[in-house]
Amino acid sequence: MTGITGDKGHKGHRQRLREKYKSGGCAGFLDYELLELLLTYCIERRDVRPLARELLDKFGGIEDVLKADTEELTKVSGAGVQTAVFFHLIADIATKIYRERLKDRDLSTLTSKNDLLHWLRGNLAFLSAENFMVLFLDVKNTIIATKVLSVGTIDKSAVYPREIIKEVLRCDAKSVIFAHNHPSGSTDPSARDKEFTDHMRDCLKEFDIHLIDHIIISKESYFSFLEYGILK
Repeated sequence: MTGITGDKGHKGHRQRLREKYKSGGCAGFLDYELLELLLTYCIERRDVRPLARELLDKFGGIEDVLKADTEELTKVSGAGVQTAVFFHLIADIATKIYRERLKDRDLSTLTSKNDLLHWLRGNLAFLSAENFMVLFLDVKNTIIATKVLSVGTIDKSAVYPREIIKEVLRCDAKSVIFAHNHPSGSTDPSARDKEFTDHMRDCLKEFDIHLIDHIIISKESYFSFLEYGILK
């Protein structure tokens, strides 16, 4: 009888969590409660609150739990491969929606630094390899075109000035912005990043083309050569 009562208690608690979400969404939920609610869809007939708390303690936050390595996740007692697959699916769908919403945005509508950063994040930050992109601007500083000119670690031998000049002339651009992602998550510029930027700025000056900024983007942060005074 005790087991039956326990099962009914878990079922009732799960239903209350779901009703709470249906009536008010995430508002009023603590992180462990949201994770607990997710766990109810992949683990049956168990009190998953202790597991939710343990996962948060181990990985730090909901996003970290959802994207945790399968091997590390399954080391936590009660979290199996099915749980890891479910979490990864939730995280991947959220990422896909975020990226597609930003990628579809018309470049001409980007009117602020924040707009640009959101757009770059959607287009570059989630890639597994470094991509070097040039954004071409007209005389009014409106972005009129973009092009990825290199995949892999950037240096002055990988992206030739003449390739950028050729694209500038094709677009009739007056200035450019460089952008590339760091898949590691750190946006600190490397010595190679700095050397490359200095080299390209000098090359562009000879053709009266202004390098406005070089932005390193990741999922959560960015580095602007202009803001840090490296480009003047």
